[in-house]
Amino acid sequence: MKALHVLSGESGAVLQARGLDTYPSVYNALHVLHQNGWENHLITAVNTNGFEHLLQENHYFSAHPLQKAWQLGQVGRHFDMIILYEPRDIKLYQLAKLWGIDLKNRTQYLVHHSLEIPVYQLGNRAWKNKLHRYLYSGYSAVDKVIIQDATRHTLLKQHCPSLADRSTHYVPNAYIPAVEPIATHLRWFDTLRQNSRTLVSYIGAIESWALSETLFQAIADKTDITFLFSGWSSDGFAETVMARYAHCSHIHFSMGKKSLADLNYIVKHTDIGLVFYDSTDPNINEIGLSSGKLHKYLSFAKPVITNNVASLREFLHSHQLGLAVPPEQFGTAIATLVTRQAEYSRHIDQHYPTLINFEQSYQQFLETLQHSANTSKLTRIRSIPPSLFSAF
Repeated sequence: MKALHVLSGESGAVLQARGLDTYPSVYNALHVLHQNGWENHLITAVNTNGFEHLLQENHYFSAHPLQKAWQLGQVGRHFDMIILYEPRDIKLYQLAKLWGIDLKNRTQYLVHHSLEIPVYQLGNRAWKNKLHRYLYSGYSAVDKVIIQDATRHTLLKQHCPSLADRSTHYVPNAYIPAVEPIATHLRWFDTLRQNSRTLVSYIGAIESWALSETLFQAIADKTDITFLFSGWSSDGFAETVMARYAHCSHIHFSMGKKSLADLNYIVKHTDIGLVFYDSTDPNINEIGLSSGKLHKYLSFAKPVITNNVASLREFLHSHQLGLAVPPEQFGTAIATLVTRQAEYSRHIDQHYPTLINFEQSYQQFLETLQHSANTSKLTRIRSIPPSLFSAF
């Protein structure tokens, strides 16, 4: 069995800072398929260091979308499954048709494993509207959908109505412990950890769409707690808050992308995970089980504190995995988590793996593919006229 994974990746400076290790749903899918005897073929523009052992073939995209579309047609003639991950991959599928390449004709199943939902507004110019509609009409070609949960599925159907009747499978954006490397030490972090009674860490984008001034105002006077913000920034937001809160010796920043092993080491030795989303983007407001930060901390049995995002609040509170409160209540909430940290950690360690399991969920998806294939074969056999059998 052969699978082609299409992951265009980000563009420009953001792309250079990211690798496949920032796409857990992709490298976990590669892992599960590899374990099940599938050949993984990947075409991408992101760095794949550390995951080559999961790949039968690895092809790299050029920068220009039209070049990517042409390259897409050169990777092979038939695959049992082709997976498109992001909205830009759907657009690329449509662009490839301009070269006479229709991936739909090269696979039994065209799958969209949704990592992001296209909720963007159309441009003001008529030609942009037409181009947008053409490129995103590629969603109608999808046979099967993988998405994180029912909330995300509802949002996807609102913006891509053609997917409403497609076979859909829920697979959380979670982690598989066996796939995750962990460093043995990290000098600068070890020093910070040693000098911190309670360490709350945040990992990911330190940008205006993700964080806000409200958060930093809320933690500026919590001097008995060490806050670490580890991540990247391309919009100047990190530099602004670093300068504004330079007088707060308990707030630390470590800029730049970390290796997966170093990132896991930081999370492993953190006391509480900070998961914060402050955006008007529905992808964020309905983040649900697609939050990589959420699953990263919980996979290490770390209680989570987050702002009052409804989908996260419901999940955390109903399963006692952490607290979701407005930023102005962070001080009280963190104090509660610190006092009950051991209790929370034991509970998360025991119950989270029974709630969220990427490997099991993806395995169930693969079983439906096999069932569909068997049903299709049976249908073809039944369609053969009995007279043909009598000839033998």
